[in-house]
Amino acid sequence: MLRLELEKKLFATLFKVSNSLQVYLDRQFQTGGLTAKQMFLMIVISTFGDSYPTLREAAEKSGSSYQNVKQLALKLQQQGFVEIIDDPSDKRKKNLKLTVKAQSYWQSRDHQDRQEMNHLFDGFSDRDIILFHDAILSLQKNIGLLQ
Repeated sequence: MLRLELEKKLFATLFKVSNSLQVYLDRQFQTGGLTAKQMFLMIVISTFGDSYPTLREAAEKSGSSYQNVKQLALKLQQQGFVEIIDDPSDKRKKNLKLTVKAQSYWQSRDHQDRQEMNHLFDGFSDRDIILFHDAILSLQKNIGLLQ
């Protein structure tokens, strides 16, 4: 098969997998009243450790727009998972802070989430995971160069 044909198939498969993953995750987090995108934003916020990212920082790290992150954060705030607080150094900026409710929610899901990860990557060797990870990062880098 020609490389171009294989690249086209891979491109189409990535879209299909992306859509399938979002549907799958939406179902998994449905009981908590969360969507996959809300869950992802909370994960992004947690990667900042003890500091609270601004809306802009969270948008950049998630690869989303400021406006999309703001809408997700407002919804998460209404649900009690996130606090939107003034940045201490610049009152024009808004920071995102996970609440105790969010931390408890993730702790309660820990065992289930581990099982889900094991299920999603069942049949992958350690080498497969490393190659897949590296390939996805290379694709992400190339996409960044096109923007």
